[in-house]
Amino acid sequence: MIRLLVLVALGFLSAAPASSQIRNHEAPGNLEPTKKIECVSVNHVANDVTPADLLLAARSCVQKQDYDKALRLFLLMQLRAYYDTTRVADRTAHQAQFALSLMFSDGLTTRTRGRFEKAFKRFGDSGSPAHIEFCRSVTKGGPPSYFPSYMIQHGMKAFTSPRSDGLVRGHNPRLAWQKTLRNYMKC
Repeated sequence: MIRLLVLVALGFLSAAPASSQIRNHEAPGNLEPTKKIECVSVNHVANDVTPADLLLAARSCVQKQDYDKALRLFLLMQLRAYYDTTRVADRTAHQAQFALSLMFSDGLTTRTRGRFEKAFKRFGDSGSPAHIEFCRSVTKGGPPSYFPSYMIQHGMKAFTSPRSDGLVRGHNPRLAWQKTLRNYMKC
């Protein structure tokens, strides 16, 4: 079935006129960091630091070859982005979580990717000492306090409904954060 879909897509693309162009449109603020964060411990990350900011911090750790800190910042980036999917109404914007992961992994060489994977192994599974410590740290910090514009601007509604604030009505930050910690991070 996948092979058939690929063949159909390739056939469609080859039938397109040579003069056709693909345009990539980005709304201002799409996946945009708001702060320049260096390689720091997760304990030192304030609640106003966005996942896009954490991407820069994790990359900074990779440059310093501190893969354990890079991993924890990457996990925090993913955790906060997942939380943001609970409060951003536009489901197309939720792909920002995946896009940030791709942006991080695209910046890794084969060598650094291997070192990052070793950091994952050292971190361990749910219930490992590193996981328990990570959970303590992020639980103590409480829910993020930033406005998730990096994600809102990633979705289609940034173009079709630019006057909307993009948030889910009646969102309960504390409850959503607790559920995110429990269901996504297994804390």
